[in-house]
Amino acid sequence: MTYDERNKEKMHNLFTASERDDIYRAKGKLQSMLNLYVGLYPPLSMNYIVAGGIFPSLLNDDNIHDVDVFVLSTTQDIVEAFMKNPSRFTQKGPVRNDEYHNGNQKSHIIGVFNDKNNYIQYILTNYKTRQEVISNFDFVHSMVSYEKDNLYITRPMYDAIIKKRLIPNIPKDRINQKRFEKFKSRGYREVDSI
Repeated sequence: MTYDERNKEKMHNLFTASERDDIYRAKGKLQSMLNLYVGLYPPLSMNYIVAGGIFPSLLNDDNIHDVDVFVLSTTQDIVEAFMKNPSRFTQKGPVRNDEYHNGNQKSHIIGVFNDKNNYIQYILTNYKTRQEVISNFDFVHSMVSYEKDNLYITRPMYDAIIKKRLIPNIPKDRINQKRFEKFKSRGYREVDSI
């Protein structure tokens, strides 16, 4: 069962009062960061979600490495807005005009731009929904997502974060070994399920 913040009764049933307080505190920190940074750029309308390692970092009071902002349904205007501002953004890798193959899996990532002024990493995609973005994430703890002031978290996601359990969301053979090592170095331990 996914907690969708629009349903307060579900939140009450899934999490204890202390856990809810921790989740709201982390969400508040995330909202402050987004209001400060993402609201400033680009000067276009973007539909985006936030997902990845930011929420585990906030919930566990760990160092923040980056904030992954996944831009949905990226248009050419959005790509050009990032590319025309090299003093603000560092482009990571080439910009792709079409879907391309990364090993055996299709990637829907068009381009990645790091904001030089903060932790924000804009991942331009042709995904249309939040669910599409997180469905291929490698580990459960990174699947917490935030869209339009709503936080989406499940009990398994929360437990994986708090207990630092490294639980694959996709088959293990599709996960780069460096990703396992990265999270193990941050105190996560590998388990098959919750």
